[in-house]
Amino acid sequence: MSKWLTNAGDDLPDLLHKNGAILFRGFGVTSAAAFEAVCRSGTPDLTDYTGGGSPRTHVAGKVYTSTEYAADQYIPLHCEYTYFPEVPPYIWFNCEQAPESGGETPIGDMQHVRKKLDPELVNRFETRGVRYIYNLHGGNGFGRGWRESFGTDDQSAVEQWLDNIQTEYHWESDGTLHVELNSPRDTGSPGNRGCRLG
Repeated sequence: MSKWLTNAGDDLPDLLHKNGAILFRGFGVTSAAAFEAVCRSGTPDLTDYTGGGSPRTHVAGKVYTSTEYAADQYIPLHCEYTYFPEVPPYIWFNCEQAPESGGETPIGDMQHVRKKLDPELVNRFETRGVRYIYNLHGGNGFGRGWRESFGTDDQSAVEQWLDNIQTEYHWESDGTLHVELNSPRDTGSPGNRGCRLG
C-alpha cells in the first residue's frame, strides 16, 4: 500500500478533496508500525497528539487509538485538533479487528456542514476567528489532565510547547492548566475543508 500511495503522488490530495474521504481495503496493514509507514507514504508530516483533549492511548510513533471513551458514549461530529494553530490536513484510521457489532466511526464533510450554516454566522467566524478556552486538571478531575495531554510531568516543557504556538495560559493554584487559544480565521479553503468551524 505504501508503494501505491507513493506512486499516487499529487493525485491523492486531489481525490481526497474531490470526494471528502478515501477508503482502502484489503492491504494487509497489520501493525502500528506498518500503519504509520502507510500514512507517511501519503502524508509525510504526521502530527502527534500533544495537547489534545480526547482520551487516547499512544500506540507507537505517531499512531494513537481513536478514543478511549466507552462504546456506549456518543461522540458528535467534529474536526480534529482545530483548537491549535496547525490543524492536521488529513486524518487516517485503521481497523485491525472489526467488532462483531457497532464500532462505527462516522465521518462527515465539514464543507457541507459549513454550507448549511447561517451565512452571517460564517462571516463572523471568517472575520473574527474562534477563541477556545479549556482547563486541564492537575491530576484529579474529569477528562484528561495536562500530564496526559502533553505526555510529561514537566510544567516547563508544557510552557515551552505553548509558548512556541503563541498561546495564552496560566496555572491555577490547584495545579489546573488554563489555556486560551485564538484559532486562525476560517477561510473555508479546500485544504481545511471548513474544519475551523468544527
